[in-house]
Amino acid sequence: MPYTNLSDAVARLDEIEATAAAYSHAMGVLSLDAATAAPLGSAEGRGRTMAVLSNVIYSLAAAPDTRELLEFLTAHAEELDPEHRRQVEIRKKSCDQLIRIPQEEYVAYNVLVNKAEGIWRVAKQQNDFAAFSPILEEIVAYNRKFAGYYDATKLPYDALLNEYEEGLTMETLDAFFAELRKVIVPLVKAISEKEQPDTAFLDQSYPIEQQKLLAKYEGPLALIEQTFANSGAADREQIIAIYTKKFEEYKTDVAKLNSSLNLMAQNGCDDDSIYFVYAKAAYDIQPTFTASIGLVLPSLIVILIVAAMLKRFKDSPLVKKAFYGLRPASTGLIAAAGISVAVSNLFGSAPFSVNWKGWILAAVLWLLTNKVSSTKKLHPIVFIGFSALVGIVFSMG
Repeated sequence: MPYTNLSDAVARLDEIEATAAAYSHAMGVLSLDAATAAPLGSAEGRGRTMAVLSNVIYSLAAAPDTRELLEFLTAHAEELDPEHRRQVEIRKKSCDQLIRIPQEEYVAYNVLVNKAEGIWRVAKQQNDFAAFSPILEEIVAYNRKFAGYYDATKLPYDALLNEYEEGLTMETLDAFFAELRKVIVPLVKAISEKEQPDTAFLDQSYPIEQQKLLAKYEGPLALIEQTFANSGAADREQIIAIYTKKFEEYKTDVAKLNSSLNLMAQNGCDDDSIYFVYAKAAYDIQPTFTASIGLVLPSLIVILIVAAMLKRFKDSPLVKKAFYGLRPASTGLIAAAGISVAVSNLFGSAPFSVNWKGWILAAVLWLLTNKVSSTKKLHPIVFIGFSALVGIVFSMG
């Protein structure tokens, strides 16, 4: 059908993309099944299914409607958003490439590769390359033929290489590997002259059931991530990513939360929001000193930065004028916050209930800061630390 409306054409492109992806996914699932759990005798039946799916995929690419659609969208590429523009480029290239191969050869090749999977599995177990060699030769012959279909002006390897690394050639690779060889060959020689580690475990056979059990066991995976985070090889962003992903798993385990807090702090992540999330979760479970520090540290850092800036500009006329309005405003905000904190901490949530521990602590602090001469000149941080310790003791009671 001829296309005249861009939005209709884009909608049709999305439909074709979804259809092609679904059939390709089905082919991929069958291929994975062949390589993993499918019975050895299932190749013939699976091959028939592969033939049907391959025919559908080819027919979709070669359909006149698809060709007209891609030509229309290519002509209006500048009017498309970047995502659809790139989709059109990739889909057009894929279709152009595919229809250069005769349909019956494309289908036969997919069936052949499916058959080869079963032969290879048996040959591998029996260490019998001769059994696999004939069908491998057929696959290589098909790929040589396909290379000529893709671009007859190129050497077969260059034509096939372009399918995986667009624009790359044997000439470029030869120069690249020549440079690598200058470094790698001496390195390998130097390593080979050293005492070699015992790698016998790599060549042993392990029962499949035990391998499955290991794959399901999260302990080794967690240990690998933990070791990586603690190795010094992981950068700040990687550590944050690891512990962001782990939070849902760790959020009820105070030991893991505190361990994660320590590790994040060691790697300079204690100013990130995920550090505060871990600290709050740890504090909610068990208000330890580490969790308390984690909660107040971000705010403390901000306060210190602001204080340093104010100290530097304290004599500025503009700053003085600004504080003329800020002082009463901040006084009101602090008072409101103080009243709110006092009500929530000195009175219980139930009607007419009183938090006597809170009243006692408040009274003691008032005496120490106002009436006891030996303590009232102490830095406020001393009283904050004292209150945190008392809070921990009270919560344990």
